[in-house]
Amino acid sequence: AGQGHASQAKPSDVTEGGLARRPRLVALETETAAASTERRVNVRLADGLTPLMLGCSYAAPTDEAAVRMVDALVLHRADVNACGAPRASTALIMAAQNGYLAIVQALIKHRANVNQVRTDGWSALHVAADSGFVDVCSALIDANASLTHLTAKRGASPLHTAARRGHTSTLDLLLNAKADAFFARKEDGTTALMLASRNGFDDSVRRLLKAGLKHEALTSSRREGVEGTNALMFGALLGRDAVVRTLLAAGVSPLLVDGQGENVLHYTAKGGWLTTLLVILEQATDLHALTQQRGRRGKQPIDTAREYDHGAIVALLEKIQPASGLQAGPGDRGISLTHRRAPPTVSRNSTSATSPLSNAGSRQSGFV
Repeated sequence: AGQGHASQAKPSDVTEGGLARRPRLVALETETAAASTERRVNVRLADGLTPLMLGCSYAAPTDEAAVRMVDALVLHRADVNACGAPRASTALIMAAQNGYLAIVQALIKHRANVNQVRTDGWSALHVAADSGFVDVCSALIDANASLTHLTAKRGASPLHTAARRGHTSTLDLLLNAKADAFFARKEDGTTALMLASRNGFDDSVRRLLKAGLKHEALTSSRREGVEGTNALMFGALLGRDAVVRTLLAAGVSPLLVDGQGENVLHYTAKGGWLTTLLVILEQATDLHALTQQRGRRGKQPIDTAREYDHGAIVALLEKIQPASGLQAGPGDRGISLTHRRAPPTVSRNSTSATSPLSNAGSRQSGFV
């Protein structure tokens, strides 16, 4: 019976080469199927997005479902570091930007490059810090994401992106991870403190000051303003009263001048913020030097206020300047405006005058 069974066997199965042909054929078929599957999981849409990128761009019903999606695609050889629109983002960058922590952790587990950047130089940590996703930032830092990667356009670090948005918890995380609080943007010398001051985030300003920031640091170019602008000037220009008060209390001198010789009063006069001016004057120790400083084209702060047509600022400075030759005495932090009679607000279209305090905090027109 055994001989009869052998006689019915196919020649290809018993020849010397035939015994090895079938395993090779199976391996070839398996490899072809795997390659076909890899092509399918890495197929790109017109904008270059792969299935993995799309899956990481939208929230899954549950974290478990999101992780299963990533695991399944990677199991079938999805490229975790493939780049696509917008700006050559990766799946990790897309997930970080949307705050999908479970997907970020799954991609890190599958060895996604945490330091890969988009064409504009933004990394996954940049976009997570910009959106204030603390848990995502923490996961990326634990995976050795760089704290010093700089964006391509302005040379900003992740700390800059968190500061400009006022994400205090993210700032705390980055500072605790030893992010360089003194670092200035490559393009213009702007620091994280300047960005937080400009945008009025007082809590962020306080945290950065506690980190030992050099609060009198100056910009190095005209990109954000005139060369030599500091955090106090940024805050005054945009009427950030709380920030201005915090910086003055921290010891930032209002007598500092920019590259054109203008001090913080010039910037306040440009912005037309009456309440900001009151904050500065109440803490000033040398009113004469502050009000008499000549900047661009030899203009004093009152001349700048006239140039920008801020009547309330002009009226207050006119009232202050005649008496500004007397400096504050020892122990006197500055002048008190509490009992001063409110100067009139000069209206452009009317000869009537109203109290400037009735318009406190309002931004007068004329600021460019």
